[in-house]
Amino acid sequence: MKKAIISLAVVLIILSGSYTAKSQYNMNYTLTGGLAIMNIIGNNPAKLPFVNEEWLSNGEYKYTYGGSFQETQSGFDVNFRIPLDDADKLRVPIGLEYIFFRSKEIEHVISNEESHDFLVENRFDLITVYSGMHYVMLKYPDYDINVYTGLEVRGTYLAFNDFKGTEIFKDSPDKVYNLNDKSPAFRIGTCLKFGGEGRLYKNMHANWFFALTALNLIGTNKSRGEFLTPQRRLESGESTVFTYQIGFQLQYKFVK
Repeated sequence: MKKAIISLAVVLIILSGSYTAKSQYNMNYTLTGGLAIMNIIGNNPAKLPFVNEEWLSNGEYKYTYGGSFQETQSGFDVNFRIPLDDADKLRVPIGLEYIFFRSKEIEHVISNEESHDFLVENRFDLITVYSGMHYVMLKYPDYDINVYTGLEVRGTYLAFNDFKGTEIFKDSPDKVYNLNDKSPAFRIGTCLKFGGEGRLYKNMHANWFFALTALNLIGTNKSRGEFLTPQRRLESGESTVFTYQIGFQLQYKFVK
């Protein structure tokens, strides 16, 4: 898989360079931007609660520590698309995706002194740059609608990670604890994308897509633990994170 991704990246560079002179006469470039949402799929630990208890058949508890990302995470996607042929069927997108990962859990604690709430918050940003090849499968000229698919190579940086707990008291100041023990990280993955586009008015179009992504195929670090969880506790390695994304965007075509 790693060799396939590297080979694809080399092919894309060669193709985009080979067709630059030809595509500049087409001038059918597009600039696209809008909402993007992401969901983790499968049984990745990032979906589990911060502290997950599992009752085993031998009468013992198994503890795992997750990221509590069961819900949809939102952000934005901006990309510039370069055509590779006069029919505008082959395209190279160059894009930036920015997803804000946010989760929290709160527990009511009763002690001998006083009861209070304990709030745990997990937050980081996933910043991704990507490129690849898109192919228009279907064209409906009468309605100016295109349906496309594509494969992309993605470099994803996990940044600004913050994992903290806050004891919230009624009659005394809150106490904040820094619980994070992981550094930022960079991974390379791939994405299979399906989408469509249609004219709204003149050069303005709507664009929508659905994508299946593997975030961390290259660059994994066993000693760091899981990619999207905030603590290394009881983690023995880094499993592949699979996600799906949905996007709704506006697109401007620079048509000569």
